[in-house]
Amino acid sequence: MSKNKIFSKIFSPLQLPDRLPSHIPALDGLRGMAILLVLLYHCFPFLITKLGWTGVDLFFVLSGFLITGILLDTKHEKGYYKNFIIRRVLRIFPLYYLVLCVLFIFIPLFGLDEVRGHQFDFYQTHQKWFWLYMQNWLYSLQGFPSNHALVHFWSLAVEEQFYIFWPIIIWLVPKRWIPTSILILMAFAILFRLRLGSLIGLGYTYPYLSTLSRMDALLIGGLIAYLIRFKKSFLVQNTKYFFLLSVSGMLISLFIIRSANFLNLSSVYTIIDIFFGCLLIYSLHTKTHVFSLLFRSPLLRFLGKYSYGIYVYHYLLYQMIGMHFFKMSPVNGIPETNPMNKLTLGIVIIGLSIGISWISYHLWEKPFLSLKKYFSPSSEKKTSQNLQIQSEITSKIF
Repeated sequence: MSKNKIFSKIFSPLQLPDRLPSHIPALDGLRGMAILLVLLYHCFPFLITKLGWTGVDLFFVLSGFLITGILLDTKHEKGYYKNFIIRRVLRIFPLYYLVLCVLFIFIPLFGLDEVRGHQFDFYQTHQKWFWLYMQNWLYSLQGFPSNHALVHFWSLAVEEQFYIFWPIIIWLVPKRWIPTSILILMAFAILFRLRLGSLIGLGYTYPYLSTLSRMDALLIGGLIAYLIRFKKSFLVQNTKYFFLLSVSGMLISLFIIRSANFLNLSSVYTIIDIFFGCLLIYSLHTKTHVFSLLFRSPLLRFLGKYSYGIYVYHYLLYQMIGMHFFKMSPVNGIPETNPMNKLTLGIVIIGLSIGISWISYHLWEKPFLSLKKYFSPSSEKKTSQNLQIQSEITSKIF
């Protein structure tokens, strides 16, 4: 296929749905791409996956889009904040706190401390930060520990902290002022990342880890959620320009900075997030768009369905198992061994992570998820009741 045909397929006229369905398959694939990037970055760090850390940014943008959409749709309903928080708790807490209980309570209780690997004392000493979902601020103040088993939990803390205050802002701010509020908060996040955080004594890692410096990714997703509901024409007319500008900005930044390290690219996080925001918009294309087709692929959708468990387990397994077979670098958590051993370890960890996540989802997480129906928005309950009534009528007729 010629370059012109590829270009025309990517930038064909954007057609967005009149109304977003409750479940969008392409977003599962987008989530699958995010976890795939993270897996490549953590499990095969010796390969050309230096930008795999951006998978977390894709998670943030997608999460901001979905969460803000829910909040906008339920803003005036009874139990707005309570229902939202309980549903998030049912989705996130069971797996998260199960892992903490195993690591901080059950393993020491049965004298199996060696299972956790060397130098786990840092986590044991500072475990209160994890119980309170504040570990990203711990890392922002003290840097990363030499044992990397739980360093990836920083992003879980960012999202949970964002979930606490963002529903309040959406509820308080009039609908027409929400885009302005988002842009103001994004500007603050960029300023905090580039300057303010260092002024209040945070360490060198804070630009990447603190909620105040990373919330622009979530806010970009939130802005897209607003625009697709109330200003769809803006997205239809301008997405391709933002896509081209973001790609150009990333390429220029990589050329100038000459590094793909996540700490060196803090000045362009927002550009990366805009790029992922454009991918999100294209994934919603109602026709057979190249990105829409890509994100509807069975493999990416499968990975997306179990992405939360895979994210939680994969790096923990990589570090714990790696420490028992190899010497792990205290700087980057990479095993100091030959490439074949590294490749084998990465493949094993990915297989284990997917398998354990599948079991965890169906045996542990799913029973909690089934309780979310009791805290659904009233609109969803009405739809469910209507479907039930229609089913009963149909059964009586036939």
